[in-house]
Amino acid sequence: MGGLSGRSFGILLGVFAAVLAALWFFVWAPPAPQVAAPAAPQVDAPATPAAPVADAVTEPAARQAPRLDVVRLDPSGMTTVAGRAEAGARVSLRVDDIEAAFAEADASGNFATLFTLPASDTPRILSALSRAPDGHEEMGADRIVLSPATDTLAASALKIDEETDAAVLMNAADIDNITIDSVAYEGQIIRVSGRGAAGAMVRLYLGNAEIAAAEIGPDGAFTAALSGVAAGDHTLRADQLDSAGKVTSRYEMQITKADPQALAAAASAPAVVEVAVGTTLWAIAEAELGDGLLYVQVYEANKDKIRDPNLIYPGQVFEIPKQP
Repeated sequence: MGGLSGRSFGILLGVFAAVLAALWFFVWAPPAPQVAAPAAPQVDAPATPAAPVADAVTEPAARQAPRLDVVRLDPSGMTTVAGRAEAGARVSLRVDDIEAAFAEADASGNFATLFTLPASDTPRILSALSRAPDGHEEMGADRIVLSPATDTLAASALKIDEETDAAVLMNAADIDNITIDSVAYEGQIIRVSGRGAAGAMVRLYLGNAEIAAAEIGPDGAFTAALSGVAAGDHTLRADQLDSAGKVTSRYEMQITKADPQALAAAASAPAVVEVAVGTTLWAIAEAELGDGLLYVQVYEANKDKIRDPNLIYPGQVFEIPKQP
């Protein structure tokens, strides 16, 4: 058997060395150091915008619609209306949706006025619309049916029930509240006239001091004289009392006793009237002259002070013309 030549042996030795080198690289060689890849830069996610906070919604204050508590009519057409509305509101009293009169609600929300309604052979609807000092208007829910009236028969007042839509006659409890119709000046005496429950007593106060008392007559009218009242603004209060002395109704209003110079300037007149809150030329004529239709004479005697017969103001001093 022939031996390997030197050249063949060299080739074999080279192959063997290559195999060992490969084994060493893949099996025994230590692992290459791991180089960490650079971390990706952290980008903060954009913050989710918070939902906008809604402004607190303030519920508007409840508005008071006008309410008709007293509706009283007599055969002459004289109509007394009183009720409640928003303080300071102008209350338009509407007959068949046409203004027949108006009243101003006082600081407590009370209003009262007198006006005349002509005779009618058909029913009419009385309602109220108020306009607050800020211009807001409210239509009252009360609807009063005024039955047909003649020169001798007074119209009756029937309130329509909102739930049943039936007309209900306004009962005595509704129409027997105390009211002040006029405040008249005769020299230094102030004469207060008004209406209330027949047979009851009325006590009058200036501020909280009792100043006079009177009995309400069978026709529901009363008159009381006040003396010693200083010039200026006063709160006049009328309390109606039952037979047990319990207050059953109360009415308050602001009056302004005219400056003595204003009264002196009109001293030649038979009587001087200072306009009270809620009164009308008709009420003044009825109280002073005995007939509301004579309001034209009151107007004629005071045209220099009255721009509109429907617009007279508390504190104005009117002369009452002498009757022939």
